[in-house]
Amino acid sequence: MQKTIVTEVARMESWITSLLLIAGYVSLFADAQQRSSGYLRDYSPNCKRMMRSYPICDDYVMKYVCLKSCTYSKEFPLSCGLRHVTSSDEQSENVIEETNRDSLLNEDELLRKRIVGGTDSQEGAWPWHVALLFKKRQYCAGALVTPGWVVTAAHCFGKSTSTVTSDWTVTLGEYRLGSKDAFEQTRGVRKIIIHPRNFRYWDYGHLDIPDDYDIALVQLSHTANLSNWVNTICLQDNIVTFPYGKRCYIAGWGKTTWAGSQPVKLQEAVVKLVPRTTCNRPESYNGKIHQRAICAGYAAGGVDACQYDSGGALACEHGGRFYVHGLVSWGIGCARPLKYGVYANMEVLRSWVVQTILNEEPSIQHIANQVNNVFRPFLNSTMSG
Repeated sequence: MQKTIVTEVARMESWITSLLLIAGYVSLFADAQQRSSGYLRDYSPNCKRMMRSYPICDDYVMKYVCLKSCTYSKEFPLSCGLRHVTSSDEQSENVIEETNRDSLLNEDELLRKRIVGGTDSQEGAWPWHVALLFKKRQYCAGALVTPGWVVTAAHCFGKSTSTVTSDWTVTLGEYRLGSKDAFEQTRGVRKIIIHPRNFRYWDYGHLDIPDDYDIALVQLSHTANLSNWVNTICLQDNIVTFPYGKRCYIAGWGKTTWAGSQPVKLQEAVVKLVPRTTCNRPESYNGKIHQRAICAGYAAGGVDACQYDSGGALACEHGGRFYVHGLVSWGIGCARPLKYGVYANMEVLRSWVVQTILNEEPSIQHIANQVNNVFRPFLNSTMSG
């Protein structure tokens, strides 16, 4: 009789513990939703699919939480890749010849990329495009992928600059360099994260090979205020792909001729995606374009990204949204025939961006730790029983 009572009491305690654990979870999740409520309406239906690929969601305890709390990552806003201001008139595929070419390339020239053969964009046409200022001078560009993070090229933080966060400023909604635009937002830099496998070939004297894993993330001092003029660009998933020959956009404030001056207004240009096999032909890059890089441009040259545009998005449209398919990275000269523009391959590098941002976001780590603390002891005892 006494043994039966003890057994029943133990069972009741187990049920009470379970109820308390569930109540604890509900409380945590309610707190999660409340703290994230400002982002709820901005999150894409793609979130659930994307969350399944996050390492933290591989844990069976976290999988349900991940799928139910997409907002924690502050990722993939519903508004990503949408433009409320159209670009300039569609450009013709006819391209102009570059009239000023240099045969000698040095590191500084290769580092800073600019738009050749472009036209003035409209203010707000590329709301994810940001200016990266090194010691108050525009040096590189980047793309806003979440309200708090910018993706750019790793080589922007090289020998000519630094990785000291206080040296850098990010301007969102920038249109006219050197003047304060109505929709402009300025942010400091909290953190710079360079891909751990980034390899800079020219540091070893190989000037004819694009940097490997040429990608970095910049965390803003505080999040951007999303609007019609400041918005994020979408990251590709495995569903969205772009065929060779697809017309995509580049933008920037770089020099419009090799030895010219920088334009005041943000420039834009259309380039076509080029097969890697074409880009690796002997007359082009002779097999030097690796899997972490892609090519875009024209065989005749004339349109390209070059000085001061490194890190800017190669933006491709699908279903009414723009996706960052590449990042301005490298090239032999600018806009030369058969020397296509080379971009960091975001189709390959996207997963690093997502995982890194999630690992740095305190909210997702906070929910992971709390849920594990609540559920893990109960699940361990259940499994052991």
